[in-house]
Amino acid sequence: MNLFAQRLRDFRNEAGLSQRKFGEYLGIKPTNYPNYEKGLAYPCIADLRKIAVRLDISLDYLLGRIDEKKTLSSRFNKEVVVSFRERVRQLRQEKQMTQVDMAEGMGLLSRFSCIHYERGTREPNVERLIALADLFGVSLDYLVGFEEKF
Repeated sequence: MNLFAQRLRDFRNEAGLSQRKFGEYLGIKPTNYPNYEKGLAYPCIADLRKIAVRLDISLDYLLGRIDEKKTLSSRFNKEVVVSFRERVRQLRQEKQMTQVDMAEGMGLLSRFSCIHYERGTREPNVERLIALADLFGVSLDYLVGFEEKF
């Protein structure tokens, strides 16, 4: 079982809810939620945001990037969300990278996935999402569009 699946299951057990009820609580389709706990699938970015907001937990913790259990609200305004595609484009431009640079930094063979990310026609899988956060030196919470509090 992957760390995400285990941590999600732990939150559900702490809440004392069935998978169905917990999925409803998170606003996730009942048919999708069990696959997350089994480690068979990861949520899309929109569902990752829903989970982070509802549980008030950092995606970096939930996805196993950090081990310290941090709340989302301690650093981010959960009400202000920028689209993932806008955030990726913004970060790439701030780092003065081309899409080719971004692809190479993620270990991709071509820039086409990066083009799709910036157009919003495709989302990265969790491994690539983490690779993007590492490449840009940002948290997953920031990468998926939450705005930092100042």
